[in-house]
Amino acid sequence: MSVTPVTALSSGEKIGAGSVLEFSLDDGTNWKVLRGLGEIPQLGSESPSKDQSDISETEPRYMDTFPENPEFELTMARLMKDVTGETKAADQKAFVQASRDRKIVDIRVTYSDGLIGATKLKQLADFASAATKEDAGMYATKGRISGAIAWSEVVVA
Repeated sequence: MSVTPVTALSSGEKIGAGSVLEFSLDDGTNWKVLRGLGEIPQLGSESPSKDQSDISETEPRYMDTFPENPEFELTMARLMKDVTGETKAADQKAFVQASRDRKIVDIRVTYSDGLIGATKLKQLADFASAATKEDAGMYATKGRISGAIAWSEVVVA
Protein backbone atom coordinates (compact mmCIF):
# COMPACT_ATOMS: atom_id res chain seq x y z
CA MET A 1 0.00 0.00 0.00
CA SER A 2 1.57 3.30 -1.03
CA VAL A 3 1.21 6.15 1.41
CA THR A 4 0.60 9.79 0.61
CA PRO A 5 3.24 11.85 2.45
CA VAL A 6 1.93 14.32 5.00
CA THR A 7 3.48 17.07 7.08
CA ALA A 8 3.40 16.91 10.87
CA LEU A 9 1.11 19.42 12.56
CA SER A 10 2.35 22.23 14.72
CA SER A 11 0.38 23.30 17.78
CA GLY A 12 -2.98 24.85 16.95
CA GLU A 13 -3.36 23.46 13.42
CA LYS A 14 -6.57 21.74 12.40
CA ILE A 15 -6.46 17.99 11.73
CA GLY A 16 -8.99 18.19 8.89
CA ALA A 17 -7.07 20.61 6.69
CA GLY A 18 -4.83 18.58 4.43
CA SER A 19 -6.60 15.26 5.05
CA VAL A 20 -7.17 13.10 1.98
CA LEU A 21 -9.71 10.40 1.11
CA GLU A 22 -8.54 8.03 -1.61
CA PHE A 23 -10.44 5.21 -3.27
CA SER A 24 -9.55 2.17 -5.32
CA LEU A 25 -11.77 0.28 -7.74
CA ASP A 26 -9.21 -2.52 -8.27
CA ASP A 27 -8.63 -3.99 -4.78
CA GLY A 28 -6.04 -1.41 -3.76
CA THR A 29 -3.73 -1.60 -6.76
CA ASN A 30 -4.39 1.97 -7.91
CA TRP A 31 -5.53 4.75 -5.58
CA LYS A 32 -7.20 7.99 -6.67
CA VAL A 33 -7.90 11.05 -4.53
CA LEU A 34 -11.61 11.86 -4.24
CA ARG A 35 -11.79 15.61 -4.89
CA GLY A 36 -14.53 18.07 -3.99
CA LEU A 37 -15.09 16.88 -0.40
CA GLY A 38 -15.81 19.50 2.26
CA GLU A 39 -15.44 17.01 5.10
CA ILE A 40 -14.52 13.41 5.80
CA PRO A 41 -17.06 11.59 7.97
CA GLN A 42 -16.21 9.75 11.16
CA LEU A 43 -14.33 6.52 10.45
CA GLY A 44 -14.68 3.70 12.95
CA SER A 45 -16.99 1.06 14.36
CA GLU A 46 -18.86 0.41 17.59
CA SER A 47 -19.24 -2.83 19.53
CA PRO A 48 -22.53 -2.73 21.37
CA SER A 49 -22.78 -4.78 24.53
CA LYS A 50 -25.48 -7.25 25.44
CA ASP A 51 -26.71 -7.94 28.95
CA GLN A 52 -26.04 -11.61 29.73
CA SER A 53 -26.95 -11.60 33.42
CA ASP A 54 -29.77 -13.81 34.63
CA ILE A 55 -32.57 -12.98 36.98
CA SER A 56 -30.72 -14.25 40.06
CA GLU A 57 -27.95 -11.65 39.67
CA THR A 58 -28.15 -8.20 41.18
CA GLU A 59 -25.52 -6.59 38.93
CA PRO A 60 -25.60 -6.75 35.13
CA ARG A 61 -22.90 -8.63 33.20
CA TYR A 62 -22.23 -7.62 29.62
CA MET A 63 -20.62 -9.24 26.62
CA ASP A 64 -19.51 -7.63 23.39
CA THR A 65 -21.37 -8.35 20.19
CA PHE A 66 -20.23 -8.02 16.59
CA PRO A 67 -19.04 -4.51 15.76
CA GLU A 68 -21.59 -2.35 14.01
CA ASN A 69 -20.16 -0.34 11.18
CA PRO A 70 -21.84 3.01 10.64
CA GLU A 71 -23.19 4.42 7.43
CA PHE A 72 -20.71 6.71 5.73
CA GLU A 73 -21.96 9.66 3.68
CA LEU A 74 -19.74 11.66 1.38
CA THR A 75 -20.91 14.98 -0.03
CA MET A 76 -18.78 16.62 -2.69
CA ALA A 77 -18.88 19.57 -5.06
CA ARG A 78 -19.49 18.19 -8.53
CA LEU A 79 -16.44 18.67 -10.74
CA MET A 80 -17.67 19.29 -14.26
CA LYS A 81 -14.59 18.75 -16.42
CA ASP A 82 -10.86 18.29 -16.24
CA VAL A 83 -8.24 20.66 -17.50
CA THR A 84 -5.56 19.15 -19.71
CA GLY A 85 -3.46 16.60 -17.86
CA GLU A 86 -5.79 16.27 -14.85
CA THR A 87 -8.20 13.51 -13.94
CA LYS A 88 -9.96 15.01 -10.90
CA ALA A 89 -13.44 15.15 -12.50
CA ALA A 90 -13.02 11.77 -14.23
CA ASP A 91 -11.91 10.17 -10.95
CA GLN A 92 -14.87 11.67 -9.10
CA LYS A 93 -17.26 10.43 -11.80
CA ALA A 94 -15.77 6.92 -11.52
CA PHE A 95 -16.42 6.94 -7.76
CA VAL A 96 -20.00 8.17 -8.25
CA GLN A 97 -20.58 5.51 -10.92
CA ALA A 98 -19.35 2.83 -8.50
CA SER A 99 -21.92 4.18 -6.05
CA ARG A 100 -24.67 4.02 -8.67
CA ASP A 101 -23.64 0.44 -9.43
CA ARG A 102 -23.71 -0.33 -5.65
CA LYS A 103 -20.13 -1.63 -5.69
CA ILE A 104 -17.78 -2.25 -2.83
CA VAL A 105 -14.80 0.08 -3.08
CA ASP A 106 -11.61 0.32 -1.06
CA ILE A 107 -11.20 3.62 0.75
CA ARG A 108 -8.21 5.04 2.57
CA VAL A 109 -8.24 8.20 4.67
CA THR A 110 -4.93 9.88 5.46
CA TYR A 111 -5.40 12.55 8.11
CA SER A 112 -3.03 15.49 8.15
CA ASP A 113 -1.46 14.27 11.41
CA GLY A 114 -0.34 11.02 9.72
CA LEU A 115 -3.10 8.67 10.93
CA ILE A 116 -4.35 6.35 8.17
CA GLY A 117 -7.54 4.28 8.13
CA ALA A 118 -8.22 1.85 5.29
CA THR A 119 -11.30 -0.30 4.75
CA LYS A 120 -13.97 -1.29 2.27
CA LEU A 121 -17.11 0.74 1.64
CA LYS A 122 -20.29 -0.94 0.39
CA GLN A 123 -22.07 1.69 -1.69
CA LEU A 124 -25.78 1.95 -0.82
CA ALA A 125 -27.11 5.14 -2.40
CA ASP A 126 -26.24 8.13 -4.55
CA PHE A 127 -27.82 11.54 -4.93
CA ALA A 128 -27.51 14.66 -7.00
CA SER A 129 -28.37 17.44 -4.58
CA ALA A 130 -30.99 20.10 -5.18
CA ALA A 131 -29.71 22.83 -7.44
CA THR A 132 -29.95 26.56 -6.94
CA LYS A 133 -28.59 29.34 -9.10
CA GLU A 134 -26.10 30.34 -6.37
CA ASP A 135 -24.73 26.89 -5.48
CA ALA A 136 -22.44 24.54 -7.31
CA GLY A 137 -23.85 21.14 -8.14
CA MET A 138 -23.26 18.53 -5.47
CA TYR A 139 -23.03 14.76 -5.36
CA ALA A 140 -23.72 12.69 -2.28
CA THR A 141 -23.04 9.01 -1.86
CA LYS A 142 -23.94 6.81 1.08
CA GLY A 143 -22.38 3.51 2.05
CA ARG A 144 -21.59 1.29 4.99
CA ILE A 145 -18.13 0.32 6.13
CA SER A 146 -17.72 -3.35 5.27
CA GLY A 147 -15.19 -5.19 7.45
CA ALA A 148 -12.45 -4.11 9.78
CA ILE A 149 -10.54 -0.84 9.53
CA ALA A 150 -6.79 -1.21 9.18
CA TRP A 151 -5.15 1.61 11.15
CA SER A 152 -1.58 2.75 10.61
CA GLU A 153 0.46 5.93 10.72
CA VAL A 154 2.81 7.72 8.40
CA VAL A 155 6.21 8.02 10.02
CA VAL A 156 7.03 11.71 9.97
CA ALA A 157 10.70 12.56 10.37
